[in-house]
Amino acid sequence: MLSVYLALTFALPVPGCPTGYIGPGGLHEGKTHVRCTGGAAGYIDRLVLGDSHIYGNPTPKTIYQTEAPYDPEGILGTLSAAFLCFLGLQAGRVFMTYQDHRGRLVRLVFWALVTGAIGAALCNCSKNDGIIPLNKNLWSVSFSLVTACFGYFLLAVLYVIVDILQLWGGEPFIFAGMNPLILYLCHAIFYRFFPVNFHVDPVHWKLLLKALWDVIIWLSLAFVLYCKKIFIAL
Repeated sequence: MLSVYLALTFALPVPGCPTGYIGPGGLHEGKTHVRCTGGAAGYIDRLVLGDSHIYGNPTPKTIYQTEAPYDPEGILGTLSAAFLCFLGLQAGRVFMTYQDHRGRLVRLVFWALVTGAIGAALCNCSKNDGIIPLNKNLWSVSFSLVTACFGYFLLAVLYVIVDILQLWGGEPFIFAGMNPLILYLCHAIFYRFFPVNFHVDPVHWKLLLKALWDVIIWLSLAFVLYCKKIFIAL
């Protein structure tokens, strides 16, 4: 999957764009690649789906004044995103295969170090540079690996705190974890409606408080479902 992703990203000829270009287009590099947003990833989406079926306000538009539509959850990025899911599956296999605490921790830390080291090497331990920069919009390989690194590390820390030392039971997040599907659907359906959504000034701290209010609402629903022993899953 990664081989296909890398081959298409860096070797697929894109009309009017440099082969291997992974920039935002628009004003980038003196407007020399105006409609090359996302490089091969954007080209594949436009070729398969058409401009009218792709997200028209991508994040680079504000800064780089891009003209081409671009979907950060497009076809090509699905490959590296699926690879990240397989790394999550590997964490699950660790818990299923090894029953002792030491065996689990050693392997979680090992995978954190391996994915983190490769991801750091690819992005040159920087925010915007390296052979393959960190880029969530492209779901770059370095982004997948660094994300997996922090996921493994956080899982190892929580495993020590919750399961080994038993200092914390995971509340209130355990309530949401028992009903993720219903919370996802409720958020997707009702996020535009009061009391979940209401107008606030576009100031960072106000938007943060509004987001926290959103989380509290759905955690409260999850708690009620947990108390009533209602669990919805596929």
